[in-house]
Amino acid sequence: MSYSAPTTTWLVDSHLQDAAWNQAFDRQWLRRHARGEAPALLRFHRSRPGVSLGRHQDPWREARIGYCRDKGIPILRRPSGGGTLYLDENQLGFSLVLTAPDAPLSALLERFARAIGKGLAALGAGADFAFPNDLERDGRKLASVFAAEEDGSLLLHGTLLLQADVQTMLEALRVPTEKLSPDGLAAARDRLAPLAGLLAPLPALSHLQAVVANSLAAAFGLDLAAPSGLPSATTEEFILPAPPTGCEALWKAAGGHLYCRLEIAGGRCLRAVFSGDVHLRPGDWLENLAAHLAGHPLALLEEQAAAFCARHPVDGAGFSGDDARHALRLALNQHGAAAELGLSPEQAGALMLFGSETAPLDTLSHASVMLVPYCAKPAWCAFRHQDGCAECGKCEVGDAYRLGRERGMQVTTITHYEQLEATLAQMKEDRVEGYVGMCCSQFFRKRHRAFLAAGIPAVLMDIQGANCYELKQEHAAYAGTFQAEARLDAELLQKVVQFIPFRGEK
Repeated sequence: MSYSAPTTTWLVDSHLQDAAWNQAFDRQWLRRHARGEAPALLRFHRSRPGVSLGRHQDPWREARIGYCRDKGIPILRRPSGGGTLYLDENQLGFSLVLTAPDAPLSALLERFARAIGKGLAALGAGADFAFPNDLERDGRKLASVFAAEEDGSLLLHGTLLLQADVQTMLEALRVPTEKLSPDGLAAARDRLAPLAGLLAPLPALSHLQAVVANSLAAAFGLDLAAPSGLPSATTEEFILPAPPTGCEALWKAAGGHLYCRLEIAGGRCLRAVFSGDVHLRPGDWLENLAAHLAGHPLALLEEQAAAFCARHPVDGAGFSGDDARHALRLALNQHGAAAELGLSPEQAGALMLFGSETAPLDTLSHASVMLVPYCAKPAWCAFRHQDGCAECGKCEVGDAYRLGRERGMQVTTITHYEQLEATLAQMKEDRVEGYVGMCCSQFFRKRHRAFLAAGIPAVLMDIQGANCYELKQEHAAYAGTFQAEARLDAELLQKVVQFIPFRGEK
């Protein structure tokens, strides 16, 4: 089939299909439109269960692979960026393929989302745009939108929550997750605003689609028409990559999280891997940056990254080339920490560096505060749920208190999330120049904004053993009632703290 000079947009309802089929259809129609072989298309659809990864995401971080395999839930990678979705028949999907308007990616995502929201408002379920790609009702998510571009053609697509199977969603997705108990499920449901909770009864799907279609037509100047000769799609298999190994640094951009992992040998970068839930175009920009860095000496990586960014500008929604360079710098610092602090590769991988573009030694030279998580104290300890420590010698937390006290540091046990926020705010007011702390990497990713708001350079160490995320009990952990025990890495702690200057005991 050939198609030239399209003047109309076909309007299609694909009804319920496999998630893999729906994603393949979008990808292949975008490709056909870019080649001039297909018209613009607005398609409504629903999906059988599936996990939809953003183009740049690591499946091992985002999905519970074992659970999905056991339940027969396919893990798929879509052509657009952004975060992971759990798809099922409780959601209405919508996909629009058209010639890419001359506008920034962030503006296109917002226009698309607001058009969906305007249609819902006409039904009595108004929602607000939440940067970079969500529709929310009173802070609760109702819909998400995404974008991918190929040779001047644009795919805008998303999902609208009609109802929500929260328990399966949380079992299938690795981050974020909530405690799978009545209280935990309620907390997760409170973050979602399915249409069934806003409109009773739910409008017929045909009416809902007609209202949304009319709103999109007005927003993008579409001339909607019935299709003719609509082709099918060939399902594309997603091959699960090997689990990642080595050190990985996290950078929080305005529009999402970006991770950088370096594979190094002989002082050179063998391979750079960037991943995350960011929205950007061209879609292969991160892959091209990684390819450009491969083979260069570590000392030249930042210079090479700057040169690449200057020659190849990126259009991102809350993301820029500077964000990629920040993530790269943190990854280099993390690698440097292995040599500077005498760490094994595994220990260096357990470090989470935050807020400083300088080497970890500089942060440690200014560190005056140590933050310890209460969950690393034994369950029998009288001090588990309060600040302080008897230093009885029966756990690693006592070692941390002793090491910090010997160096004149303020050592604080964090007993709940609100206390962490308050403590970091007070540290910022007190002009603390650096600190060390311990927390699990999942907590650091999910609650990154608390560390970001303080803006204080930190060297954080990942804790071992039981943690609330793996046990699906973070709702209890944030409230300070988590009962299982995590453990500090005493050897890593000793190696890190030895670089903090002695300032007299406190």
